[in-house]
Amino acid sequence: MIENCMVEKAIEHLEKRQWSVIPVNCKIAFVSWTLYQKQLPTVCDVRSWWAAHPTANIGIVLGKVSGNLVAIDVDDADLAQRLITSGVCELTTVVKTPRGIHVYLRETDAVSSTSIQTTLGPNVDLKANGSYVVAPPSPGYSFLSEKPVLVVHDATEKAKELLAQVGASLPVGNGELAGRKPGTNHIRIGERDVRLTSICGTLHNRGKSTEDTLKDLRLINTKMTEEPLDDCQISKIVASINNRSNEGGLNPNHIVTQQIKLRTSNSGMGLLSIQETAPSAYLASVRNLI
Repeated sequence: MIENCMVEKAIEHLEKRQWSVIPVNCKIAFVSWTLYQKQLPTVCDVRSWWAAHPTANIGIVLGKVSGNLVAIDVDDADLAQRLITSGVCELTTVVKTPRGIHVYLRETDAVSSTSIQTTLGPNVDLKANGSYVVAPPSPGYSFLSEKPVLVVHDATEKAKELLAQVGASLPVGNGELAGRKPGTNHIRIGERDVRLTSICGTLHNRGKSTEDTLKDLRLINTKMTEEPLDDCQISKIVASINNRSNEGGLNPNHIVTQQIKLRTSNSGMGLLSIQETAPSAYLASVRNLI
């Protein structure tokens, strides 16, 4: 059965690769995973999670807990193909995703970035501490290469090197990205559904009513996305979160809140940070744009 395959693969990732695994769906975790950013789950944990959520996908928690694991998330099919053609699959573990690829790296020291994502260019992020990626054999995800994960001193620099080799856009001066309007906060086109769904789950877990959640999500969609989704899609996201909660997919007592903000790091990279904190400051920053 697919469910049995998923739990056994999750255990394989845990035991064979020493990766911290969690059950996820639509990039929303079914369990509180703060602890599993610090320590590996047990096999008993994994079996109990999938017994409760048999159709869950596998999430791999990145950063120190998984041996300083980092992932280059390429959400551009053309760029992904160029990286594959350039031979990236001969270097390290590579996973095919619904919209591109994940290129896995491992830093020699503690992962230098404490952010969720460092934006490397259009539709490319470097995910590190405090983040996770969906892993095979989750639907739409498969290994293109199971080579040992490439060990590097600086994952950001290695990612930039790989991207430069295939002519990808890279950050330019003043911490801004080519094609991004300086000084603006954006949820990029390629990440709208995931980010807005995540924020919607946060608002729901905070006890927001459906009406207020829809109102806030519309505001965020209008003010914080490079190109807003149509209102029908926003309504579908809210309905999906509500349905998942009613079916037991979300635990209303488990408050995992997230704040998304764009800032500039010391290295001048655009930084998209999601922190486990109350979203009020984030929503206030959105309203300040009105």
